[in-house]
Amino acid sequence: MWRRIKSIGVLPPRRYFQQWIASRIDRRTETQFNQRRIYIVPSKAGLGLLLLFSITILLGINFQNNLVFMVAFWLLAMLTINILFTYRNLSGLTLRAIHAEPCFAGEKALFWFEITEHQGRERPSIHVGWEQQDAVVINLKAHETLRISLSHGTQARGWLIPERLTVITRFPTGLARAWGYFLPDVKAIVYPKPQLLPDGSAQTGADPNQSKGREIPRGSHDFSGIRSYRSGDSMKQIHWPQFAKTGHLASREFVDYEQAAQWLDWTHWQGQSDERVLAHFTARVIGFHRDNTPWGMQIPDQRFEMDVGEAHRVQTLTALALYGVKVP
Repeated sequence: MWRRIKSIGVLPPRRYFQQWIASRIDRRTETQFNQRRIYIVPSKAGLGLLLLFSITILLGINFQNNLVFMVAFWLLAMLTINILFTYRNLSGLTLRAIHAEPCFAGEKALFWFEITEHQGRERPSIHVGWEQQDAVVINLKAHETLRISLSHGTQARGWLIPERLTVITRFPTGLARAWGYFLPDVKAIVYPKPQLLPDGSAQTGADPNQSKGREIPRGSHDFSGIRSYRSGDSMKQIHWPQFAKTGHLASREFVDYEQAAQWLDWTHWQGQSDERVLAHFTARVIGFHRDNTPWGMQIPDQRFEMDVGEAHRVQTLTALALYGVKVP
């Protein structure tokens, strides 16, 4: 049936309603729920009450019984009052988007919002969330501002621009359902999912100016040479073969090396797909940052010099996330 309707250019009611809703809301950082932004319909229980009212009013008409009329109109009044209280529980609330936290592809991005009550009354049982995503139920006190976080699933790197958020209430009896929409003007950066390529460490080049890293004297790992014995040297440092030959005490000298700075070069991976190289670079950046190892990166049209720290990590991961992605 719907195929025939579509063939003559008429949209199904649900799709028509969704397009009508989309034409009434725009993307913004803050919205206030008012008469124009709140939709309300009877719930299944409310529809059952309407059916009971209809049957009761028909019985009253048929038997001309004032008591039956009274019960019928009492049922209608109860439903009407519940609809007004349900609308009132949502009316006047302000919802504001604050920021979104970055994540890796396949993880959940965290979005932060503030919901504020301005009119000096309690607002119980407010349901905020996305369809088939994270949702919370909150109870607002008079003049309270509450900060909430909602997570949203991710699949691919780049920008995650969430769909419209739904705010619902069924207070006080559940006979009516009032809701509103908020299209937040906020986006989250999604980094590539980290995954090392085979033999990744061998093909990731080191900085040509540093083969082993900076030498740290008086270390404990790499043998550096032999020097004359100094008072206070450990017995483990004494070079006994030298003492046996010359009769003079000598000590062994050791040095350590800072871990060599690493360079991530796109040209070393020209045989791999872009997504696999991005995933590999992401894994390497995470490892370098964890070990506090300086690293640099060269990708098409962008170059990052050797550095360490959180700001450098964010810059390089953001460049990997947005590589080849159109600005929304």
